Amino acid sequence: MVYNFVIPYRDRPDCLKKFLDVFPNFLLKNGITNYRVIVVDQSNNDLFNLGYLVNIGFNILVRQTDYIYRPDDMFYFHPVDHFPINFDYSVKEEGAILGLCGDNIYPKIFGMRNSIFKKIIGMANFYWGHGREDDDLYYRLKVNEISATARVGEFETLETQCSDGQSRVDRIEENTNLLNAVKTNGMLLRTGLSTINYRIQNVARHQESIFQVGV
Repeated sequence: MVYNFVIPYRDRPDCLKKFLDVFPNFLLKNGITNYRVIVVDQSNNDLFNLGYLVNIGFNILVRQTDYIYRPDDMFYFHPVDHFPINFDYSVKEEGAILGLCGDNIYPKIFGMRNSIFKKIIGMANFYWGHGREDDDLYYRLKVNEISATARVGEFETLETQCSDGQSRVDRIEENTNLLNAVKTNGMLLRTGLSTINYRIQNVARHQESIFQVGV
């Protein structure tokens, strides 16, 4: 089994440096030796778009020439500012995995088999800024009758601002309206992996199994 990790990223150089130092070592110490990590760097000036970056990362991972696609391989997307101290990334359930950081009720790490991510057509691409993109994902799992299991872990976090001084932009009201539209218009659930359009700007290799792609 291959564990595939997508790290949505923009303007967090300190976080990325630490993540690349900590994360591979943590995987190896916990018996995960067959893994690939792709950091998807949103290089434009638009608001951050988590779903767009996750979908691109999945698309790039499964199309790499050295990878034979297997439906049962694991696919995770993971924040760059959460460094695992104690978390179980191994596969035990057939559904989705929601990784919780301590007593925070909002999942930070999401995992599922390749086949599940393809079945739900990935994440929505139309949530710009922060807010409701995770709720949209839960709804996609629900309508496809896919269970989700919470796992609590311990993580070190590093809170930073973007390098240009901008912090996260919350768009709860706007994105709530989009989520309500999704629940009344089933056609919007068909967007995601099937509707991404991107151009790779640059590629850098950090380690043997870790790449950074600018889009």
